Amino acid sequence: MRQKGFATYNPIVCFVYFAGTIVISMLTVHPAAAFISLVMAAVCYINVHGRTAFKLIGAMLPIFALLALANPVFNTRGKTVLFTYMGGRAFTLEALYYGIVLAAMFISVIIWFFVYHEIMTADKLLYIFGGLAPALGLALSMILRLVPHYGNHMKSISAARKAISCDGENKTAETANIMLAMLSWSLEEGIITSDSMKCRGYGCGKRSRFSVYSFKAKDVLLILWIAALIVCIIMCKAKKGLEAVFLPNINISGEENRYFVMGLMAMILYFATPIVINVTEAVKWSFLKSGI
Repeated sequence: MRQKGFATYNPIVCFVYFAGTIVISMLTVHPAAAFISLVMAAVCYINVHGRTAFKLIGAMLPIFALLALANPVFNTRGKTVLFTYMGGRAFTLEALYYGIVLAAMFISVIIWFFVYHEIMTADKLLYIFGGLAPALGLALSMILRLVPHYGNHMKSISAARKAISCDGENKTAETANIMLAMLSWSLEEGIITSDSMKCRGYGCGKRSRFSVYSFKAKDVLLILWIAALIVCIIMCKAKKGLEAVFLPNINISGEENRYFVMGLMAMILYFATPIVINVTEAVKWSFLKSGI
């Protein structure tokens, strides 16, 4: 499938963006920041994956509820007791609020990883790590290829067994037979891969490197934009503009702190960057097609 929009930028720029996204989402424990990251992650995933993205987002809702309720169940700190259970164990508002924020952070990071997977393909990872750490780059690209490859082969084995009426009622035995077939196939695949790499001279002498990627003016501008927003977010966080304390009392920085507004705006611009790029290209493409 032809990649477009944000995915056409240099892989190093995309990798830096997603690394910053994950770190910011994980380390900024503030309700507004957490929900901005969650909403932007969902919108970005819909933008790059299409309508089928709603299946994943819908599946995340019960996980969000479970994580939000788990914190006050195990953490009884907080002054505002909503109710008691199990012989006087407190269920507090502060712990619930904290659980909701943590759940939003956790789900947003998961969705950002799905967006990352859509954009950062195996060849891009090999381009990034191939020069600095060739063995690591090769291992990463092979792992990313083998996981879906093994899944597809397991489905093929299961379908073939059903076609020749080998699938019995004993599900445990059926699973064991499939896993044994997968084990023998994977060992054979590993030997073939090893022989192929040896025949091609892998590890013998200095290796050459070819890549279709290069730094362009748009890549430089984008990485400068990303760096400026990251610096702004770090500065606002250092000035306590994005700080929040939930236990035992709720104390959240708000509009009275000018760094809160500045940091929030920087986060919105940062998270919205790939969405704006993709939408801009789609509008431009539609305009060009209408002129044909």
